[in-house]
Formats: sequence, C-alpha cells, structure tokens
Amino acid sequence: MKNKVMGFLRAMNRCKEEKKTVSRREHNDTLYFLRHGKAPVYTHPDDMVG
Repeated sequence: MKNKVMGFLRAMNRCKEEKKTVSRREHNDTLYFLRHGKAPVYTHPDDMVG
C-alpha cells in the first residue's frame, strides 16, 4: 500500500513539473512574439547540419 501511495505522489510531482515547464515555454514564446513580431521557429540541431 505504501509503495502505491509513494508512486502516486511521485507521478503527481512529475506532472506538476511538466506543467511548469510547458507554461514556462509558452510564456517565453509569448515574450518572443511580442519582441520580434513572429513566432519562434524551433529547428532540431540535426536539421542544421549540411
């Protein structure tokens, strides 16, 4: 029982961290848009080669 509770709490904490990361990313995207007037373009580093 204790393991299930601990696993549940860990999952909740992980979910909270992911939400924080997503909202931070959205906030940064908004700031970029306000400063530059265009949406940020994300390019994977492998696409930059050659």
